[in-house]
Amino acid sequence: MARARNIKPAFFTNEQLADNCPLGRLLFIGLWTLADYKGDLEWKERTIKIQILPWDNCDLKDIAINLDKSGLVRFYSDGDKVYLNIPNFEKHQNPHLNEKKKGSDIPCYSDSKRQVVDLTTLAINPDKSRSVPNDSQSDPAESLILNPESPILNPDIPNPEPTPQPAVGSDKAAPLPQTPPKLVKPKSTAKGADTWNAYTEAYFQRYGIDPVRNAKVSGQVSQVVDRLGAEDAPHVAAFFVHHNNGYYVANGHAIGALLRDAEKIRTEWATGRKVTQTMARQADRTASNPFAKMLTNQEH
Repeated sequence: MARARNIKPAFFTNEQLADNCPLGRLLFIGLWTLADYKGDLEWKERTIKIQILPWDNCDLKDIAINLDKSGLVRFYSDGDKVYLNIPNFEKHQNPHLNEKKKGSDIPCYSDSKRQVVDLTTLAINPDKSRSVPNDSQSDPAESLILNPESPILNPDIPNPEPTPQPAVGSDKAAPLPQTPPKLVKPKSTAKGADTWNAYTEAYFQRYGIDPVRNAKVSGQVSQVVDRLGAEDAPHVAAFFVHHNNGYYVANGHAIGALLRDAEKIRTEWATGRKVTQTMARQADRTASNPFAKMLTNQEH
């Protein structure tokens, strides 16, 4: 249940927010309204997306991980569910007295519970092998903050050699890996896989994030393939994402816009000519004006 919370003028100049995009800052504020009186809430990605950023095409998980990296939130788990804690929440907010009396079913945050969450994927990691701090003198909480130099965030840095594991039955515990292995997303193999993969790669090049994939989008991809053919559809999809038509840009190059103008965009791809809205209107005026049409024919 959403609740009314306070926002102070100093929020907007908080340096911790500087490394977060505008949507990240808005998400941070929205999380206050969902948290209990302690500043804790259950992490339900799809539900939170609908409650806070329903109109924005974004990857909520990536935005939230960056908030964690900035020290604005902390993910933790009881081993069954993933939760989120907002540090210093009770210092800056004044929850209603009835809210405290009612209590909360959300377990309180602790550093030990935080270690159960794989902070690169926000998945529960019962063996803690990818998030337990090493035996250094560093603060455990600091050792869980994502490092910008990590291969997870910088693909140009090579992955470390795999750590040798002891033989089965050995009493010697395997040493913990110093850095998590680089995560590789499997490519889709469903109908229209080539089209979706081409669209996704072009979309990431343009926007820096992956496009949203759901049942509706999957159906639209299949329809694009049906209309253009499996051979042309991947090329047209990639071409579409780099199209600067005003309507496509305003719609964030959503698959629905490609489906709407599939044949038109294929023609532009095949001829190497992008038709903008202005050019289309000029063509319509020429076609409806006999004198302009005559002049155009004479020029050719």
